[in-house]
Amino acid sequence: MERLLKIYFLILVNLFFVRSTNLLHDDSTIFSIKYNKWYEFNEELSKEKEILNFTTPDREKYLCILPTVKNEEEKKLSSYFGPHPSELISPLIKGKICSYLVDVYWSYEVCHGKHIIQYHEDRDTKKRVEYYLGNIVFQTPKEKYFDHLNPPKKQIQGKDIPYYSVQYKSGTICDLTGKPRNTSLLYICVEKAKDIVISQVEVSVCQYEIIVATDRLCSHPSFKTPEKKEHIISCFLKEPKDRVDPYPKRLLHELKEKEQDIANELSMIIGNNIKVKVKRIENPKDLEFDVEEENFSDNIDSKNDPEKYVDHEDNSFGSFSNKDKQISLPNMDFFDSEDQSDIISEMKVNGDIKSFNDLDVNKQYAIARNVAKRITLNRIRRNFFNGEQCIIGGKEWWKHKFCLESYIQQYHGKPGDADYKVLNLGFFDHASHVKWITADKSRLPTVNEGKIIQIRQFYMGGSVCDENQQPRQTEVRIRCDKNLYKKKSDAIQLYMEEPTQCKYILTIASGTFCDKMDGFVPYGYININNDQIESDMTQKIFEIYEAYSKIKNKDTSTVKEDKHLEEVKERIHDDL
Repeated sequence: MERLLKIYFLILVNLFFVRSTNLLHDDSTIFSIKYNKWYEFNEELSKEKEILNFTTPDREKYLCILPTVKNEEEKKLSSYFGPHPSELISPLIKGKICSYLVDVYWSYEVCHGKHIIQYHEDRDTKKRVEYYLGNIVFQTPKEKYFDHLNPPKKQIQGKDIPYYSVQYKSGTICDLTGKPRNTSLLYICVEKAKDIVISQVEVSVCQYEIIVATDRLCSHPSFKTPEKKEHIISCFLKEPKDRVDPYPKRLLHELKEKEQDIANELSMIIGNNIKVKVKRIENPKDLEFDVEEENFSDNIDSKNDPEKYVDHEDNSFGSFSNKDKQISLPNMDFFDSEDQSDIISEMKVNGDIKSFNDLDVNKQYAIARNVAKRITLNRIRRNFFNGEQCIIGGKEWWKHKFCLESYIQQYHGKPGDADYKVLNLGFFDHASHVKWITADKSRLPTVNEGKIIQIRQFYMGGSVCDENQQPRQTEVRIRCDKNLYKKKSDAIQLYMEEPTQCKYILTIASGTFCDKMDGFVPYGYININNDQIESDMTQKIFEIYEAYSKIKNKDTSTVKEDKHLEEVKERIHDDL
């Protein structure tokens, strides 16, 4: 009965996909609701099925057939008589195999069946600092016990992953607690993974947890991730029988609101003179979009069928152009969305925009040329030598994100995760970079055979370091890799070092960087010259500035304009 009440509640709130903890042992089974008309109900097929009758708040009566769920995984587990997990990982111990995790500052050595060491070796002094995080201990029968029907699980990347745990105890004494360091070593099944340490975390003071991915456990059914299965709950509309649409009214209302929101959003994105129609097709979860040029005609087919279509017409641009024929905005299709954003940003900070048309033509083109340089520079930064904007690298606990002449981040997890963490390793500042690079001439761009093959940049003012209370800083080395260039490889290699505490060296190397670094002279940052600006760009920007200046001047001269038209203009200015 409790199970039926749960499903009844979920249907009433109109969810398409529901999960019931009473029906399932895990999240591998999904329930999908399908609404049908009453004449589609087959009494013969419903025999020996569980039936649920319910009435919605709008007095709609439904009969639902609940699917029979068989737990195949439980059958597999109950019939398993193979090796214990400790036997499956025993070759690691017998073979005296060690796994390593090289993190930004600390590295970790996991010698299976022996010990776990945390260490850091200073590259300059060769001095090694190390702590034992635990030594293997004899496992009692209780510790060795493994319930293969209900294995312990840990959430990793949003999924509950089964694991086998081995305890390592009696490590180096902790300064804070006065007690030995201990570690739980968790083994998880990952197909084709060769005993890789994938994460390390200090769960409490001097108490650690390390996860090892291995394919050695994958032959045990307890460690395999079950396949997702979808079961259909078929609901039939009993009353009113004559309704064309079998879906609950409240669900349809929510769908129409969703359609309207999508239509509004698409129209804003695509353009003010575009009409967007959102159409529901067979399944109410599926939406179909029609996009066409707006002709401002009252004869629109969709209006004849309000139940099937939601139209969104934003005639703001049309109204403005009809009432004010003197001003026409130039087409900005020459620029992508990022370019357009840069142009608008420059307009906002440019004090000459209002008086642009009163300036000398040479001054006008000088302004347009400076904006064109800014856009060209930002294009290079965004594309970063065709590496698709910022570069992200790292396969271990920490990952790194580098945005050229902007910032460097070190992060773990995703926003919203319980263990999400992000550190800024530095920001790019032209003045600080020039001061740093001129202090040591060896930091200037490296030239070989007349071509720049490496540049070095300085990023400062990152997150404060806990150990020395100083902001983190990073030297970035962007390098042309001639071996990759000869192989015509598109690979980008990223290396992060920490030679001294919270002072990093990030090396980014690729064959694709070769022949693309000459713009970094003389001081290692991008310097745009007129030859790099597209020939039409300056003229296009000139036209945009000229038109916008007219609009600004007309805004101030026409004080008693129609209120609605004024609001439309403000919207256009914001959209620009």
